[in-house]
Amino acid sequence: MRSILLLVLAGAACLALATPAGAMSFSEARAELSGSGLSPQPLFPSRVPPKLARADVTVTIGDTGQGMGDDDYAVDFFLRHADGDLPRNVGFRRFPRSSLRESIRAWHARRNPVRLVRHAGRLRYQYRGDISFGYAWIQDGRAYYASSKYYGGFTWADLARLVTSLRHLAPATGAG
Repeated sequence: MRSILLLVLAGAACLALATPAGAMSFSEARAELSGSGLSPQPLFPSRVPPKLARADVTVTIGDTGQGMGDDDYAVDFFLRHADGDLPRNVGFRRFPRSSLRESIRAWHARRNPVRLVRHAGRLRYQYRGDISFGYAWIQDGRAYYASSKYYGGFTWADLARLVTSLRHLAPATGAG
C-alpha cells in the first residue's frame, strides 16, 4: 500500500520532465487502451484538449509494481515548449479503490488542501499539492486521478474540461 501512496504523491504529482520512450499519439493511445481487455472498460478523453493537441502520450497498463492492479492503467501527456520552458505534463490514472483513502490521508498529513466538490454531476476530491493539483474520485469501483503541474500552463478549468470529457472506451473489435 505504501507503493500506491508514493506513486500517487510522487509519480502522479512529479511526472517526468523528458518525453519518455514509447510515446505515441492521442489516437494510438486510445487504440491501445481500447484493445487492452481491461475491466471495467478504461476511461479516456473523448476529445483532445486544445492545449495538449501536439502532446506525446504514454500508456502504462497493469501491475508495474507501483500499486496498480492488473486492470489499472496510467495515461500521461507530455508537451515540450519550443522556447525550452518546462513541459506541460498532465496525467490520469486508475488504481484500486483503497488508494483514494490512502491518498486523502497523505494529502492531509502534508497539509495540502483537499475538498469535496461536485464536478460534472459527480462528487470528486479536489487537491492542491506543492507542485501539482488535481481531482480524484471513485467510479466503476476504482479510484481515478487526474493531475497537472502548476508550471505547465494547464489551469483548473483545463483539467476540469479533461475530466469532463472522460468516457468509457468501446472494446476493440478483432479482425476475424
